[in-house]
Amino acid sequence: MIMIAQNALAPFSDRRGRFSALKTVTAFGLVAPALWMAYEVSIGAWDRPSPSVNLLIQTGYWAIWFLLLSLAVTPFRRIFRRSGLIAVRRMVGLAGLAYTLAHLVSYAAVKLWDLGVILRDLSTPLILVGWLSLFGLIALGVTSFDAAIRRMGSRAWNRLHYLVYPVTALAILHFLLSPATIAGVAFTFSGLFFWLMAWRLLNRYRLAERPVALFGLALGAALFTALFEALWLWAYQGTRAPGGGSPLATLALNVDPEWWGIVGLSPTWKVLLAGLGVALAAALWQRTGLYARGREAGPPRAWTGRLVLTLGGAALGAFAGLALNPPPAPDPLAGLDFGDSIFLAPVGPAVPAETDWARIAGIAAAGAIGAAGGFGLGVLADRRTRRILAPTLMPTPAPDGRAG
Repeated sequence: MIMIAQNALAPFSDRRGRFSALKTVTAFGLVAPALWMAYEVSIGAWDRPSPSVNLLIQTGYWAIWFLLLSLAVTPFRRIFRRSGLIAVRRMVGLAGLAYTLAHLVSYAAVKLWDLGVILRDLSTPLILVGWLSLFGLIALGVTSFDAAIRRMGSRAWNRLHYLVYPVTALAILHFLLSPATIAGVAFTFSGLFFWLMAWRLLNRYRLAERPVALFGLALGAALFTALFEALWLWAYQGTRAPGGGSPLATLALNVDPEWWGIVGLSPTWKVLLAGLGVALAAALWQRTGLYARGREAGPPRAWTGRLVLTLGGAALGAFAGLALNPPPAPDPLAGLDFGDSIFLAPVGPAVPAETDWARIAGIAAAGAIGAAGGFGLGVLADRRTRRILAPTLMPTPAPDGRAG
């Protein structure tokens, strides 16, 4: 039973077995997209065109987001001098692999599990690039544990894990090769990947922590995003591209508010805002005492772990209750008066639905159960931390034999 409890706490503990609020919050964040997808499926939001197609799209998005986030760990821990961030890089990378595997399963479902069709698709660049990225991710995933590092040696292990850069690039290229990619998030991914790679170049010249260099990097990444989007759409999509295929017309859409109203803020502005946000945060953070110390605080207080796990458990419990008892689908004919009219014209506002107190009580009960479970895990984590730290917290005897 003790071993089961320790294994359950592993994602929430650091290497010394102490509770880690950072790893706990990260674990909840990595699971949250999957829970949200399950919820949308449960309420029928993915029925069009089909749950498999929507799952294919969403898991692909999140796989790339997590791959980029794993590459962002090193810049963030260097810029903000938070060395503890390294503890979550493996978790984020493995989450990227998990969502990639879910992407593969949904792809097979879209192809009706027909192996012949799947193999024939290998002749297309889109699918071939996707498979190459997947094989690289699997190689990184199975060697991401401490046992693999000991067997391979740190030098060989580091050399292998440099594959994360081309693997991420292939994943983004897989997205870009989709015929449906005519605007949007694929180019945001490209701009962010450029920022992450360019930051590593700045780091070689000891410029990566300077806010001025980060401001310049933000501008360079935004410029790259605008030019890359225009040239890619011109070369790959032709006249199907926004602006009729003209690179200049595509560039002009970056300053066209009417176009933003159709597809949202352009990738160029998103990358620029993200880069400027990092530069501004670095400029402010470097004026604080936390940055000057360049180290993390000591072991968290007992209430920290209990509070984080209790709130996380309550959120997961309420979410589970909501997924098991989704809201009823709205009646499209509510508020319409049939009468003698063949046009079904509305005669007034729809009648508001009655409050479903039983459903609310069920969700609240599920949240309370989750909170109780999270609090219990927090107590176990606190006891485990105190047991591990006990030798270091014992008073040292004074020379005369009394406790010092």
